[in-house]
Amino acid sequence: MKIRPKNHSDRFYILRKYFNDIYVDVSELFDTYTKPYVTRLKREDAEKLKEYAYGLKNKVINKE
Repeated sequence: MKIRPKNHSDRFYILRKYFNDIYVDVSELFDTYTKPYVTRLKREDAEKLKEYAYGLKNKVINKE
């Protein structure tokens, strides 16, 4: 895939269109992911994002 998203909204659109199974999980974290642009991220939110990122990595690796 040679698509270069311009921003996070484009990234989420691409996920929804081409990787819907991942989008469903990631969409729940979108607000948590973008919140630090205006406020400080809470430790528990950072841990939640970290755990999801590692889980997604394992899911993608094991799928291949």
